[in-house]
This record gives sequence, C-alpha cells and structure tokens, in this order.
Amino acid sequence: MCHVARGIDPEERRQVARGRLVDRPQHAAGFSAAEHAIVETACRYLLPAMRSETGPVAADQYRESGQAALLVCARDGNVRQASGRGHALLAQASGCRINRNTITGELQQSGLALLRRLLAGAIADPAADAQLPSLQTTNEWGSFRLRAYPLGEDFGVLIERHEHLIVRLVDAMHGLQLSAQQREVALLLARGHSNALIAEALGVSLNTASYHVKQLYGKLDAHDRAEAIARILDGHTVRR
Repeated sequence: MCHVARGIDPEERRQVARGRLVDRPQHAAGFSAAEHAIVETACRYLLPAMRSETGPVAADQYRESGQAALLVCARDGNVRQASGRGHALLAQASGCRINRNTITGELQQSGLALLRRLLAGAIADPAADAQLPSLQTTNEWGSFRLRAYPLGEDFGVLIERHEHLIVRLVDAMHGLQLSAQQREVALLLARGHSNALIAEALGVSLNTASYHVKQLYGKLDAHDRAEAIARILDGHTVRR
C-alpha cells in the first residue's frame, strides 16, 4: 500500500499483487535499518489516522478509492449474490479483524450483522416499500457507505469504500520527486497542522517550518494547503 515492503522475493510479490497476505519466510534476511526507518516514519502518520478510538474523523479526510460493489441480499440480510470484491468490501466494512486466524464463519457473521443493521426496517416490516436509509461505518480499512435499494423480493446493496487521505497521500507521493522533508511537511499539512505545529513536529523554528512549507508550495505550483494536497493526489508534475 505504501511501497515500504521492499526486499521480498518475486513469489511473495505475486501473492501480494493477488491480494493475499503471506507470512515472511523464516529464512528471509532481516529488514535493514533503512527499511525500519521507512516503516517508522510512515507509522507516525498512518496509525493515528487509522485508529478508531481517536474519535470521529472529518468527512473531508477521506477520498474516493474507486472501490465499489453491488450485493443482492434477502430481507434477512443473507447474501444471495455477490462478486469476490463484494464479499471483500463487506468483510472490511464490518470491521471484522482479517488475518490467518480469522474463521470464515466469523467473517460471514460480521457481514450479516452489518447488513441486518442496514435492512432493519425491512426485517421489522416486510411490507415497507420506502427506500432504506444509507449506513456509514468507519474502521481501519477506511470509510464505507452502504445504500440499499428494493430489488423485487430482495434488495440491492451498494458498498462504496473511501480511503483515508493520509494513506492516499503516502501512495501518491511515491511517484513525485519530493524530498523526505517535503513529504513529511505534506503529511503534516494534510493532518491540518499549522506552521507552528509543523515546526514543533519537526523540531525546527517557525521560520524554518514556514520556509519548508513555501518550498513545497513552490515545487507543486500551489498557493495554499488545499491546492497542494489536490496536486499531490492528482499526480501533479513537480517543478525541478
């Protein structure tokens, strides 16, 4: 996701590309100091952004991921028809922990419970024809919106996933010619930090922090925080 998993063999890369989680082989060489530094830097921003216990996150902190799927469900919430992506998005939206110890039934029950919350009106009153309200849920996988529509005897449920802005920025900056300092400043700006807070986070003076922000704006041909973030997400060509 963040291009920090370097040093894995070609077969592992193929497994990751297929969306499978694999254990690092015991015979594999340990991570280098540089790789540990990359992970440590990324985690400083990703963990606070992805922890649900930090409280509600503003809607503008999420961006469309382009991931969506339509499920066909019975009134009791049981899935009648869904693609592989549909099942995956439902599992993610349910907030169920997904790892090698997860039981398939546990995933199914978590997804069923979420769909029943969405379809609660239809379960309580099967004769109801009114369009069901949407359901919003946020967890470590992102922000999900589920919307249900009458579909004959069943319901069509559209699941859309939105990705956290910080995650999107980390990925988008991979292809831009920004220095490590400028990447760090961009992430702090995305978190809503003022120049004073950026100075505190970087351990520099306010003038130095303001200079770094100005340099970043200049490289992106941006005039403010919102424009800088938008240009990074759009893959804007950085000025040399």
